Amino acid sequence: MSWAARLVRLYPASLRSHWGAGLEDEAGAAGWRRLPNLLVGALDMWVHPVVWPADSGAQRRSRAAALVFVVGLSGWLLGHVAVEDALLPADVVHSWAANLSDVLVLAGLVLVVPLPRLSVRAVVRLGAQALRRLAVPLLIGGAVFVTANLSAELSPALRTTLLIGWWLALVLGAVQVCGVIAGLDPDDVVAPQPGRLWWGIGVVATALAVGSGVVLWPTVVDGVTGLLPTLLGGALLVLTVLCGWTLRDLSTIAAD
Repeated sequence: MSWAARLVRLYPASLRSHWGAGLEDEAGAAGWRRLPNLLVGALDMWVHPVVWPADSGAQRRSRAAALVFVVGLSGWLLGHVAVEDALLPADVVHSWAANLSDVLVLAGLVLVVPLPRLSVRAVVRLGAQALRRLAVPLLIGGAVFVTANLSAELSPALRTTLLIGWWLALVLGAVQVCGVIAGLDPDDVVAPQPGRLWWGIGVVATALAVGSGVVLWPTVVDGVTGLLPTLLGGALLVLTVLCGWTLRDLSTIAAD
């Protein structure tokens, strides 16, 4: 396989099926000078799934919902890393704004989630898929919870192990939930309607913007220095922008 063909494989499958041969020919003719453009183009397409070739508007909305789950859960995890007591002042960690960001993320994801079709077959298939993907993170999280609550005294080593296990369960759970949403069969679910999807994306974007402000405020205003909080706050801003791009893409497609 040529280097051009390998790079084209970085693009989403729906794009490759339409324009893959043309991209490969163009890349091969231009040589290595085309490499940066191919890489940037692949990244750009992955953050704009709404504009991929689609068979229906429902398919585009399902892609938007999957992207918002990735963005929302990523932001939720980054926010929880940022509000660790060692990174930010205690009054910031337990502030109403931090709690509001958490609530809004979950509310937005509930709004954008595709709904199961009203059939036994669809419910059984969805339940089996969710159980298969979430079994491992649920077992890890459950083991951490039980151990932490049954142990009369936690040694430093056990405390560290439980902390690692808890974060592992959270990260794996977020990844698997995104996988479930992205892999939903259209025969089993109904894509979110445009109004509900728009509201959900807007709520998630608001949550991420609030979370970014919670993280960056002590650094910018109060002078609390720290590279990691600054990077995390910047990442939350980037995720907010991704939500805005998705809303713009939906608006552009609807106007066509």
